Amino acid sequence: MLHPRLVSSLTAALLALPLASGCATARTASTDSVASVDLSWPEAQGPRAHKDAFQNGAVKMGLITLSPGAELPEHSVPLPAVLLASSGHGTVKLAKESQPLDSIHAVFLPPGSKHSVIAAEGEPLRIAVVVLKGAAAGPAGHPGHAMPGEAAPAAGAAAPVACEHEGH
Repeated sequence: MLHPRLVSSLTAALLALPLASGCATARTASTDSVASVDLSWPEAQGPRAHKDAFQNGAVKMGLITLSPGAELPEHSVPLPAVLLASSGHGTVKLAKESQPLDSIHAVFLPPGSKHSVIAAEGEPLRIAVVVLKGAAAGPAGHPGHAMPGEAAPAAGAAAPVACEHEGH
């Protein structure tokens, strides 16, 4: 079960992004603006392809296509992330477990989780990676805001660092 605060942060970040087509390149916007995100998936000419789709102060979204049977090697992301598959299916391997990844299973990754992704044979696996850059600052990256029953973050608390790893 996902922590309610992280679900709230993800929901608020995704609601700020109406996922309609129309933007030809990666978009950068403030956390207060609505943005259209181009979800045309990169075509893998080899085992995988990646493109940045959107970024603002609260969220970064990348699109990954893995060829059938291909693997995204083990790596970690310093921030919370959610993997969502639009087509194909595969497995997210973590230190002690594996999780399915397909159109009906999303995978939440806590900060620092070492993981790899393996696409099943048959069709490409298309993954949207949503990195919650502002999650440590409060719901949807709004410093000073807290969920009911939680203390607000301390003033001047360090902001999270953006993940620059290829593939996220």
